[in-house]
Amino acid sequence: MKKRQVALLAAVLLAVGMLLSGCDLIFGMIFTLPGDWSIDYTWDGYSTGYTVISFYNDGSFETEEGQYGIWEQEGLDISFTFTGPSGANAEYSGTIDFGGGTMGGDMVDPDYPPTYGTWIAVKDSSRSLAKSKAPRAPDAPSAGGK
Repeated sequence: MKKRQVALLAAVLLAVGMLLSGCDLIFGMIFTLPGDWSIDYTWDGYSTGYTVISFYNDGSFETEEGQYGIWEQEGLDISFTFTGPSGANAEYSGTIDFGGGTMGGDMVDPDYPPTYGTWIAVKDSSRSLAKSKAPRAPDAPSAGGK
């Protein structure tokens, strides 16, 4: 191989390596959290619950029941913590799936004794929290609390 071809091949391989190593960062910029998400959650030992959470650009969120908190996103990894008024301190963590339309993960209420659960959410860009409120599942605890 000529020196030029070797240099070009090395540059291409380097670019591909950089792209793949920064994939999570790139997709995190593309698939952002802000917007309305329909979420199903299950605390261990409880029935499945449902709510809509609106995530805002300022790092805050609120549910249709009036609970609220803060969120963070790093690449495709997300976390959000309820800070009030009920269910405060419940921590949700997970990932946004490739495509940006769904996410899911685990949750913990660190109060003694700690309670654990799982959740999954679907982004709903056509829904406005102010215009429409979906009912919770019967006998379901509020989001963030038990």
